[in-house]
Formats: sequence, structure tokens, C-alpha cells
Amino acid sequence: MLNLLRDRWIPVRCLDGSRKVITPAEITLDYGSNPVICLDEPRPDFNGAMIQFLIGIIQTTAPPKSEREWLSMVKDPPTVSILAEALKSFIPAFDLDGRGPRFMQDLELQDGNATSIDKLLLETPGENTVKLNRDLFIKRDTVKAMCPSCAATALYTLQTYAPGKGSGHRKCLRGGGPITTIVTGRTLWEQVWFNVLSEREFLRPGYLASSNNADKFPWLAPTHTSEGDTPIGPNDVHASQVYFGMPERIRLDPDTIKTTSCDICAAQNVSCYTSFFLKKHGVNYQGDVPWGHPLTPYRTNEKEHKTFAVHTDSDGILYRHWLGIMQGISSNDMHVEPARVVQVFRDRKMLHESDLPEGDVRIWSFGYKVDNSKAECWYEAEMPFILVSAAIRELYEMQIAQLIQTADYAQIQLKKFGKMGMYRRPENVKGDFGFFGTLFWQETEAAFYTALSELAKNLSESADTQAVKLSWLRSLTRASLAIYDQYAQSDTIAEGDPKRIVVNRRKLEYALSPRKDAVRKLLQLPEINEDDMAVVAQPGVISPR
Repeated sequence: MLNLLRDRWIPVRCLDGSRKVITPAEITLDYGSNPVICLDEPRPDFNGAMIQFLIGIIQTTAPPKSEREWLSMVKDPPTVSILAEALKSFIPAFDLDGRGPRFMQDLELQDGNATSIDKLLLETPGENTVKLNRDLFIKRDTVKAMCPSCAATALYTLQTYAPGKGSGHRKCLRGGGPITTIVTGRTLWEQVWFNVLSEREFLRPGYLASSNNADKFPWLAPTHTSEGDTPIGPNDVHASQVYFGMPERIRLDPDTIKTTSCDICAAQNVSCYTSFFLKKHGVNYQGDVPWGHPLTPYRTNEKEHKTFAVHTDSDGILYRHWLGIMQGISSNDMHVEPARVVQVFRDRKMLHESDLPEGDVRIWSFGYKVDNSKAECWYEAEMPFILVSAAIRELYEMQIAQLIQTADYAQIQLKKFGKMGMYRRPENVKGDFGFFGTLFWQETEAAFYTALSELAKNLSESADTQAVKLSWLRSLTRASLAIYDQYAQSDTIAEGDPKRIVVNRRKLEYALSPRKDAVRKLLQLPEINEDDMAVVAQPGVISPR
């Protein structure tokens, strides 16, 4: 019987490239010689779920009592034995199977719909999709068995990201499709510890200050079911339940275990789960007070006084989201606030820059794109963690917003003139031309982060930033024209017209010129002289006259 705190079940990679399976306490194993550097799950969404599991475990069982204690453990991580001792009293709550409480499973559920094990995976087609034979991209019956390790991870992933599939099935406490943002470091310990808050910061007003473990780990008590739509808010449970919410009523079925190979990790000749019980009306995480998950940015509608988690959209997680994820952004009546862990780490880094380890601190962002309660795609991205002083932060954020708004304008022009270059009557052509935008954001990402660093440097030195903006515009222009050429001049376009292609290419180029009023307004540029034009003009790019 697998116990998630006592047994080795978490696949990881070490500094030397070797792969191990560890317990949660062993995240600091061989820290001085060959530390664990990252998770190594068989699926990317499992990696995303497992880092949240580890953060939640350490936050709940061994949080720092002060900022000074947090800082000391960055420099000198606790040993495996110290972490094991901290977890010891919680071991009985983390059995995956058995007669008593089971990890992330309904305590009293003895029946319900017998469901094949693949339904633990969010992308698995639902019953109606299968019935109508519409499972075109992700086929049914591809996962028939899961080893205990994969079943535990799939179970946690489902409960953490539950999109509320069907009537009576509740969503996770952040709603369907939330973005998760993790501050990363050089090792798995730093990935976890950089996102653990002090007790005072974590147990904020509005959460129940309870010593009852069932308020932290809801599977230890009968499920607070929601047949009558009775909600649970953050003032009803311990703050730790943000990491261990149970919107779905699930219980793995041990009677259908069989010895076979795992269809997720390919482990051979292991005891695998093949089905589970599922019932509607799990916990309804609503309440009068908004839930504030520490790992998720939140959007507030100031006019309507509503706050909700930022969700993944159809374009994925792109650099245009960086400002909201890292710094925060306000526009009209909407304000986006970075995840609490990002804000706290930003403050810690400002105060203790010399005491924190050297290395590339980044933001790891990920989540499911959910549409109509269906998980459509998993997105993830890494972004640089760029820190600026409070003295220039407002100006820095304003100028980053200018870069992003200009990029958005550029990709709109690319779509417009790209379609006009490809077709004689573009208004009659149906179909999705989103590939222009997708390629554009990908091709300009590296240039954006270079521009961020240069902006920070220039502003901190009170230097002018016009050259940075013009260089950014040059990058947008070059990428747009390259993508235009790739599609408008494609041999597959049956109605290709060389004159039309050249004319619309010139129109696109002029639309992105610094002489264009719209561009100057977006970037807050003055009138451009010939010397400035040289910054934008490049070989193969026609300088508009």
C-alpha cells in the first residue's frame, strides 16, 4: 500500500543527469554533491501538479516561522531526516489505499458510477463525446491501467484542476483553467522553498485558524457535499486546503487492481488501478470571500468589485502575459495582481539580494486551457524574473505595456495584410488565421526579454529608452515580414499574384514604420529623423518614405 509521505514514488532528475524516485523528504537528498534539480514525471501536467503538491506539503508541515528562518533555509536547506521528522505525524493521512482515509478520496464513498481509470486524466473524452464517436484527437481506451504512483498523481492533478465536467461536478477552487506561477531556482528544493510563505503571510485574515487536520486535508472527514449548492469559503477551512481541495467525489477501486504494465509511465509487472468510483456534488468552493491561491495571479474588476483567478486563454501563456504575471498591470477598470508568492519573493529579493544564491531565477507558468468545462490543451512557459527598484517600477511597467501593445498592434497588421497578400478576395475566405499570431508571438519572444533587460538598465541609469523602443519595433517588423513571406509567397497558394503580394508587403511594412502615427503613439515616440530611421532599417527591409 503506497503512502505518499513515507514511500518513494516521486520521479526526479539529479544534477549529474541520473534519475531517482524519492520521498517528499528527500528533495534535499545529497544536496551538497548531487542535488535533485527537477521533477521528472511522464507528463508535463503531472510535473505541474507535483510541484504544487510538494509546495503544499512543506507549507503545511514545515513552514518558516519568520522571514529570517526562511532565508536561513535557502542558504542551508534542512536535511532529509529533519524534513522526515516534520512529515512524520502526518503519515497516516497520506495512504492511497486501505480501509480508513485515503489521499484525495471521499471518506464514505462506497458506490457511485464505476469509471475507467483513464477518466482521471483531464483530457480524456467524456461519455457524450465517446457516445457520439467524436473522440478524434484523443482516443478512448488508450489508458487502461495506472500504477499507484501515476494514479496518485493523476488524482491530485484532477482535483487541483477540476474543470467541472458535467452537471453536478464541481470546479477546483480557482475555477476551470487557472494559471499557476512558480518561482524557480537551481534545484528542486529552491523550486519548492522559493514558493513557501512564512506562517504570518500564509495564514492571512479570512482563513480559519484551525489545528484540525481535516480542515487542511478534507479527505480525513466526511465530504462537505453540495447537493443543496452549499458553498465552502476560505473562512470555513484552514488555508492549506488551497493545495488539497476536493471538488470531485472519487474513490479508487482496489477490487479491480491487476498486475500489468502502467499505461502512463510504462512500469512493468506492477499492481495497477483500472477503475474508480465517481459521484457528483463534491465540495463547492465558492463562499462570500474570494479564494486567494498563493500560486495564481488574480484579476479584479474594480467597477463590479469582483476578483477571480487569471485563466489560460486560447493563445497559451505568452510574453504579453509577463507584465501581469511578474509586475501587475492596470487598465480601465481591470487590475491584474501577480501571484502572492511572486510578490513576496520580489520583496525578499529586494531586501536580501546578496544573501540569496546566485543563479537564474525564473517564473514557470502553466495551466490547462479549459473551454465549456473541457480541458483542451496544456500550456506552459518560463519567463525571466527581472527585478527593478521601486523608484523606476511605475515607469518600467508603463514602458513594458507600450512594448506589448505595439506587438499586439503588429500581429493584427500581420493578420490583416497577410490574408490580403494570400487571397484576391480575403473577405470571402473563411477559416482560422490565428497561426499568424501564434508564429508572431513565438518569433518575437527572445527580443522581448532582451528589451526588458535593456529597459531596466536604461531606466536605472536615467538614460533615454527611445533606442530600445526602436530596436523593439525593428524586431517586430522583421518577424512580421518573415512570416508574411513564408505564407503569402507560398507555392501552395493557388491564386498567387506577385503584384498583390508585393503591394501588401509594402503596406504591412509601412503600417509598422516609426513614421506611422499609430506606432509613434503606442511607443510614445517623437517625430523620427533619418538617423533614428537607421536603427529600424535593416538589409532586406524597405524603409518607408
